Amino acid sequence: MVIIINELSLDGQYASKNDFYIDLKKITLIITSFNQFKLDILKCYNFYNCKVTPINILHDFLRTNDDEIMGFKNILVQFINKPYWEDLQKHNCNDIYECEFTLDKCNYGLAEAVENYKTVMSFNHNSFNSTPVEINKNNQPIPIFNIYNIDSLIDFININIDNQIIPYIINSEEYLPNKILTDGLLNIKNVESSWNGVSHEEQIASYLKWGNIVAKFNFWRLNTVITNLNDRNIFSKQVNNRTHYLSIDTENGTFELFNHNGTHLGEFNFRFKRTQNIRTHTINLN
Repeated sequence: MVIIINELSLDGQYASKNDFYIDLKKITLIITSFNQFKLDILKCYNFYNCKVTPINILHDFLRTNDDEIMGFKNILVQFINKPYWEDLQKHNCNDIYECEFTLDKCNYGLAEAVENYKTVMSFNHNSFNSTPVEINKNNQPIPIFNIYNIDSLIDFININIDNQIIPYIINSEEYLPNKILTDGLLNIKNVESSWNGVSHEEQIASYLKWGNIVAKFNFWRLNTVITNLNDRNIFSKQVNNRTHYLSIDTENGTFELFNHNGTHLGEFNFRFKRTQNIRTHTINLN
């Protein structure tokens, strides 16, 4: 699967370099997630020349030694280097691709997305702050899924993993959490602290929301068959060549881990640290 970077979403809308630096945290999380799912990130040949601020193009940020940008250069390089969608262009200029964002009829990223998985990633831009984005191909409307913030990224992962469009990555050795969720970009410690002082109903809703996010970002897939047998969300993945299972405990805001037989292996918080809870139970596998 490929993601097309929407060059129309970078037209000098950031008022300053600092505004762009702030947004780079979100962009880093999105691009890192694409990399973890081994998705190709395609952009146009001249994306390096897109305006970021009224006076700076994207390539300027790769040439700067500003302290704020140094940690993001590996991400920015991915917007400059191959692969480019023009090298294996799928849309044909014999067709007409129209949208409200450009006068061009072909040869732009949104047009290519129509013929190439119908998914784009957009920067923070008033014209691209929702999904889907509509493109007309020969006067026929085509919806393009637009990843523009964290919520849309999560929706994209949920939809495409469950439909097996994103290849499922088997990590056979470890339960360790995805570092982007624990080291500051989406800090689960901060999420856990938000549960203090709210009603139990609000806690349960947050447990389910963040439990699903953390599980998906760590390559646990929702197992619909086992979920239906247990009347609660059960995720699965291969560990040491055996299927293991993970469920969300809505009483405590934790994960319950089970082996291939459904035997309880322990309780873990959303940072995958084992808790002191020693209660044991099983899940139904048939």
